Amino acid sequence: MTWTNFWYGIAAIFEFCFKILKKLYQAPNIAVWILLACLLLFWTLQLAKHKKEAKRDGTYI
Repeated sequence: MTWTNFWYGIAAIFEFCFKILKKLYQAPNIAVWILLACLLLFWTLQLAKHKKEAKRDGTYI
């Protein structure tokens, strides 16, 4: 196996992946945005929970 064959193999893998992404159109972007929105909501709820607990314990500044 030569270095040329190695790099052509890597290029073939990337071409295959980009063909799949082209067919999926916006689905990966939408999935990432939904994931980020869910994580932000979870984080906000956790902050509210800890703030409520701190006020109850008297440790809220």
